[in-house]
Amino acid sequence: MTTQKEDAAFPLARNAVATRYENLSPETVEITKRSILDTVGVILGATGMSKPSKTVVDLVKEGGGNPESSIFGFGGKVPSWMAAYANGAMAQALDYDDVYDEGRNHNSGGTLPAIFAIAERIGNVSGKEFITAAALGIDITARMSISVCESKQGFEDDWFLTPLFGAYGSTLGAGKLLGLNVEQMVDALGIVLNQAAGSMEMSFQPSAQVRELYSAFPGFNGVMSALWAQRGLTGVRNSLESRAGLFKMYFKGHYDRDRLLDRIGERFEGTLTSFKPWPSCRLSQCHVDAAYNLATKHDIKPENISKIIVHICDSTKTLMEPAQDRRRPKFATHAKRSIPYTISVILARRKLMIGDFNEAALKDSSVLRLVDKVDMVYDQSLFTPGIPPAVVDIITNNGTKYTWRTEHAYGHPANPLSREGLIEKFYDCLSYSVKKFNKTASQKLSKTFMNLEDVDNISKVIRMLV
Repeated sequence: MTTQKEDAAFPLARNAVATRYENLSPETVEITKRSILDTVGVILGATGMSKPSKTVVDLVKEGGGNPESSIFGFGGKVPSWMAAYANGAMAQALDYDDVYDEGRNHNSGGTLPAIFAIAERIGNVSGKEFITAAALGIDITARMSISVCESKQGFEDDWFLTPLFGAYGSTLGAGKLLGLNVEQMVDALGIVLNQAAGSMEMSFQPSAQVRELYSAFPGFNGVMSALWAQRGLTGVRNSLESRAGLFKMYFKGHYDRDRLLDRIGERFEGTLTSFKPWPSCRLSQCHVDAAYNLATKHDIKPENISKIIVHICDSTKTLMEPAQDRRRPKFATHAKRSIPYTISVILARRKLMIGDFNEAALKDSSVLRLVDKVDMVYDQSLFTPGIPPAVVDIITNNGTKYTWRTEHAYGHPANPLSREGLIEKFYDCLSYSVKKFNKTASQKLSKTFMNLEDVDNISKVIRMLV
């Protein structure tokens, strides 16, 4: 007789309850702090650059409620679940938040807003406690996504993994700070099963503004699920692997259980986080990296470029088609998912910044002239389950051909963005914030986050953001 395996919700819950700051490796602590810094930076940058996010914030403030947790940048306090909702809406608005390349997931943007909101609701949460909750939330989000992406059948690009699995990261992280026991944590994971969702269709229709805002949903759902469980409400017990559990219902049972639970509590998947150097879709960034290296290594001037050839596969083809939308993007969300536009900006300016996606920048003739020189070659051998490598050719006016292949996008652990580079990105994000930060304030804030283990109360840090 076959013995029924224990549902994965139980070991995940036990690990979350048992884990202490002292169990985290120095590498896990360091990368978690970088994720926290990076997420706060992109949220603050979005306060001044994302009109849809401002609409969400206004709506949240209109609803009012118990003043528990802060809205970053704009200020004001609302119920914790609504603060997670508002800050989450801004976490992905710039398409600049960190990403788990192999798992096709934005772990931090879908997880950290909930943990911030609960920390402020509780009060007196130390930096070490916050880092621990963040590391756990990011870890489960990453584990769930990689278990799907590395299944034998692969990932079909239908569910949007960030809001779907971010709901679990938010629930686990919030539950950790709330001090849930194992039974309550299992209940919380069973409650959020009824709320976790997210369709990839929003990426296929980039004019839909929900594409900027989808990280609002996991934070709200995670906070509510953890609070329900804290109040004694019960959820589905076998929520992940039962006949109508998450993996069966959402993925037809196509997931790698061993990858989900491998060395849980010993290895934290957050250490494999990639940090974006450019504010665009991660699928575009190997091409941007290749174009940047061609321009800088060979000193190729824009006026000397005759033709640009990008090599693409199935997963990157969507960033080249439909051709008119990619060559003449009308919205920032179009442009961020356009390989022709992003590589043309990097070739024209040797940088790609937040401001390169505003309305005026999208009409820059110096960039559009290069866009019209972009062509593609289809090469399915480039395909990988995560972020595929990129090959870019540049042919100059005198007929010389230069080629560059990028295996891992800049910011990936194998091609890392330095700590100093990440802090410079943080400063740049703050320069777009509706709340103004002078140089001293920006440096103090970055130093505080990079030494977060020394903070006695995370609420003191949050007050610096509003």
